[in-house]
Amino acid sequence: MTSRNDVQLRDENVRSAESYIDDSDIAVNGGFETWSLAPMYNDEYWDYASSAHCFQIWTTDSQTGTYADLVIIYPEEESISGIGQTISGLTSGDNYTISAYLKRVSSSDACYIFLSPGGTDYVWNFTGVNAGTWTVLVGSPSSDQISWMGLTDAYVQYTKAITAGPNNNIQIYFCSTASNSFKVDNVSCKKDGIGPETVQN
Repeated sequence: MTSRNDVQLRDENVRSAESYIDDSDIAVNGGFETWSLAPMYNDEYWDYASSAHCFQIWTTDSQTGTYADLVIIYPEEESISGIGQTISGLTSGDNYTISAYLKRVSSSDACYIFLSPGGTDYVWNFTGVNAGTWTVLVGSPSSDQISWMGLTDAYVQYTKAITAGPNNNIQIYFCSTASNSFKVDNVSCKKDGIGPETVQN
């Protein structure tokens, strides 16, 4: 999958002795404006969860811009399914803020799941004794490793703080259960503390 790390150093003529870091969003196509197989099926930047019991289609009911992503979970899904993107090239332990706008279609809930895939797969813990840390993924994510969002008929922003995973990446998933559907738009992943003019000595 295409991925990128757009945090870039740039020179400033006004104060040439200092450099700055852009606050670039490193989630690719988070606004779902680009589709490789429009108007339906998977776009090239957002993959399906491993079970693939869902599909996505573009919708003009967006939070901003022209399009958003309508995610539909098949009735035969026995657990949860959805779409995700892996953001690679990070430094394990660095802090990031992930946010997205979601609204319900035929479901009242969708969830965040964060993984760090690699030789050993890790999963982020939202609650429980390991809350706020990565642990080795054993089977499927547990209830402590799934963050449910109560969706409404309007787009609402849902934000999570996280560190880059042990495999120097973050895999972001938006999922729901069988026969449910939801819309997602304007997914963002930004490194904490980075702004338009953050001085790097």
